[in-house]
Amino acid sequence: MKDTTTGEDIFKRMENSLHKMELPWPKMTSIMKDGSLSMAGKKVGLLKIIRNHVAEVDSNKELIFMHCIIHQEILCQEVIGIKHVVDPIVNILNFIRERGLNHITIYQTS
Repeated sequence: MKDTTTGEDIFKRMENSLHKMELPWPKMTSIMKDGSLSMAGKKVGLLKIIRNHVAEVDSNKELIFMHCIIHQEILCQEVIGIKHVVDPIVNILNFIRERGLNHITIYQTS
């Protein structure tokens, strides 16, 4: 994303991408998240915006929000002693990210 990455900005991009790929909101069942403010902010975070939007589309629908497994491992690596496992994975991911334009591709609709 070129500009800001607020929850609203990310939601607009996500909505455009879903529309472009002809994927209806009611088909969405879960979302993988990290702990960033733009994702998890209680008032204007992406998850709150998505939850409100999905409730408007289908009031019976409840999404499952899951914390990214890599983030979970990093959060608990020192507690359970798996730093020797996580560090090489992080190095590999960083290597891949350094050589790509973006580690997440979001379709632009400009």
